[in-house]
Amino acid sequence: MAVRTEVVSFHSCDLCEEDRDEADLTRLYGAPQAGKRPQIDICPECQQRPISEVVGWLRRKQSASQATPLRGIRGTRR
Repeated sequence: MAVRTEVVSFHSCDLCEEDRDEADLTRLYGAPQAGKRPQIDICPECQQRPISEVVGWLRRKQSASQATPLRGIRGTRR
């Protein structure tokens, strides 16, 4: 018996959330911080929007992806 696997990928603009061809999207990267670099894919129409919207989106994504700080666990006494 043969198994066939098909992979379907959808690409959308991160600002307007409309489906686009991958070739139509431009990927922009935010400033690296602690080994992570947020990215945003935007369509040509959204490239005409104010840069403050892109920066705001990157900041929201970066703050949402940051891990919660770890707390130390005290050892038990013997």
